[in-house]
Amino acid sequence: MRDAGSSSADKAPSRLKLVVRGLPWTLSVDAFREVLGQSLLAEVFYLDYVQGKQSISRHSVAHMGFSNTEGLQDVAKFLDGKVFIDNKGREQSCSVEYAPFQLLRSVQKPRDELSNTFEQDPEYVAFCESCNKPPPPPMSAEKWLEERE
Repeated sequence: MRDAGSSSADKAPSRLKLVVRGLPWTLSVDAFREVLGQSLLAEVFYLDYVQGKQSISRHSVAHMGFSNTEGLQDVAKFLDGKVFIDNKGREQSCSVEYAPFQLLRSVQKPRDELSNTFEQDPEYVAFCESCNKPPPPPMSAEKWLEERE
């Protein structure tokens, strides 16, 4: 595994994110998960797979986050230099290295435009008004009998 940074003498927090480069562009994320298997995939808590493109000769890349260094080492030993054969029979070996940016990418949710607007909804306002009205007085027995006949 190559070290993409300065020496290990730095007092940086432990590295828990890997980048797997050189994966075939035909390899899908499901096929990559199959290659890892359940035992190694259990060590990974974050997987961001970017599918490669043949038209621009870009290989697939996988960013993987781990909760402990033992799992990271196991996956790195398994994948570093592993040879993949694409659908045309060409061999490609992948390389594993520490991610240069160790923080995980946060996914920002789009802001909901209708958030906190139900108080202005006409149907909701009409419902609240109908709930606040006193109930109509019950019909007298005489009127009920007259309507029934």
